Amino acid sequence: MLFRRISQHVKSQNWFAVIIDFVIVVAGILIAFQITNWNEARHDKKLSADYHERLVVDLNKRIEFLSTAKDYYEITFKHANAAALAYIDRPDDLDAQFLIDLYQASQRLNDNSSKGIYDELLSTGRISLIGDQTMRDKLSAYYSDYNAWIMGVIAYGDYRPRVRMEIDVRIQQQIRDNCGDYFVASDLTVYITKLRPSCSVDIADGIIAKDVTKLLANQEIEKLLRFQIDMIDIRLQNLTIIIQMTEQLKAALLKEA
Repeated sequence: MLFRRISQHVKSQNWFAVIIDFVIVVAGILIAFQITNWNEARHDKKLSADYHERLVVDLNKRIEFLSTAKDYYEITFKHANAAALAYIDRPDDLDAQFLIDLYQASQRLNDNSSKGIYDELLSTGRISLIGDQTMRDKLSAYYSDYNAWIMGVIAYGDYRPRVRMEIDVRIQQQIRDNCGDYFVASDLTVYITKLRPSCSVDIADGIIAKDVTKLLANQEIEKLLRFQIDMIDIRLQNLTIIIQMTEQLKAALLKEA
């Protein structure tokens, strides 16, 4: 309709009307363009807020897992130390607790965290929605460093399979039933894994005594246990560092939000 009117004005050489019509067309285009920009800016702002929130939730899940893992490995560390002292002191009254300590020293967790949200930001090109370049560099450094530090947490040596080859299967089953991992419902994840700090088994004294004597004389297990203690200590150190890293990144995101 507007273009037909412009055509009529041109034919009638009404140049003033042509200019007015042209201004109306240009103004309409500019207004439409501006509205589009406003809508895109609002959409990007909402997306940015959503991604900030999802990143914070992801970091909260990581902090929960890492804190639980630290508690878990503090328990395994105590068991490992108790077993190592038994090898040094060799008391005459060692009982099932020695076998429990040996077994629990072999317990481990798998890392259940995911980079899904960060990978989504990268793959979709929406990483630019998260803060400035400094913040984006912090995110990149965090997820890269996390992978490096977590390797020291999830790594394990020969102690676990070796000690479990030696302990009587009946004792192992009771330790798994009475002392093994248990799961607690969480508001952030489906569940978190915990390890009982103490427990007991009900096995005939003869079976216990036989295994205690056998394992106390096993120099290979003793050596592997000493290395296991070092590995657990590294896990605890790495977990402390990763928790600090995660809390610092979370604080930076919350400050920027």
